[in-house]
Amino acid sequence: MTGEVLSINPPNSIRVLVNAETEAVIENDSNAPGFIKFVALHLRAGENVVRFVSRNKGIKIPNDGRVLAIAIRNLQIHAVSGGACLLEP
Repeated sequence: MTGEVLSINPPNSIRVLVNAETEAVIENDSNAPGFIKFVALHLRAGENVVRFVSRNKGIKIPNDGRVLAIAIRNLQIHAVSGGACLLEP
């Protein structure tokens, strides 16, 4: 998996969970996006659930009614075995 994670209120620690098990921890210590250079995820055949869990609580952003803690962008899952991966938000 590659991409970028931005903490709304840094510093922050973001756990990456696959099917409710922690697979990785991403540290974001600044206002700049933290790049997910490569995080190996252990997926099972069929459907998997990947969640990003912030250590920091979310805050309300001005001009946006949502409570947010992190932003994820340019997320890509790369299949090592040559199979295809379909992402559903």
